[in-house]
Amino acid sequence: MKSISVVICAYNEEKNVRAVIVETVQVLTLMAADFELIVVDDGSSDNSLQVIRSCVLNDPRIKIIVHAKNQGIGSALLDGYRIAQKDLVTFLPADGQISPSDIKLFADNIDGYDMVVSYYIKRPASLLRQLTSKGVRSILFLLFGKVPRYEGTYMFRRRILEGISLKMHTSFVLNYEFVIRADRQGYKIKEVPTVCLERSSGNSKVLGIKKILFVFGQLLDLRFKYF
Repeated sequence: MKSISVVICAYNEEKNVRAVIVETVQVLTLMAADFELIVVDDGSSDNSLQVIRSCVLNDPRIKIIVHAKNQGIGSALLDGYRIAQKDLVTFLPADGQISPSDIKLFADNIDGYDMVVSYYIKRPASLLRQLTSKGVRSILFLLFGKVPRYEGTYMFRRRILEGISLKMHTSFVLNYEFVIRADRQGYKIKEVPTVCLERSSGNSKVLGIKKILFVFGQLLDLRFKYF
């Protein structure tokens, strides 16, 4: 049986986060003898934090980190990773678009590897979403050459984070940085296919022209400031 830490990042996801927490605990209870769930509320202005606290009910396996103001998913992830205690670490967004069942998918594929990353074979795809995904993949190739195909989430052995210095502390680009640095430092990475689910409620926080330009700018910073 695996020893697993799961970090859930929530920002204004009051209508989605409860279902994600409940399903994640169910999945982990079936597959892992030793697990912890770390839920990070990244400065939500809605009732996300209250919903998160109502899910804990004194369960010692669930920890909560609260950011007084929104710091970005990179910061939320790093705070969760820093207190993670188990051998394997993964993360889920609180929007429900990545199924907690992917935790088992990763755990079943990580033997012999340091990291397992997912890529989407199916996702709810508006034209803007398709263009954004293709644009990110293209700029990653132009800036870094061939890198592991990564979309969604990943699982890694906690020990490898000790040897990797991450710089992009605010945005989702931290995840690309983590995968690229792990690959360049020679860690063994396996790519597995998965699906992206529809949001049950709310709107995506990664779409919109300003957000897309911000991500592209972060990728440029990553390449020319830190590599």
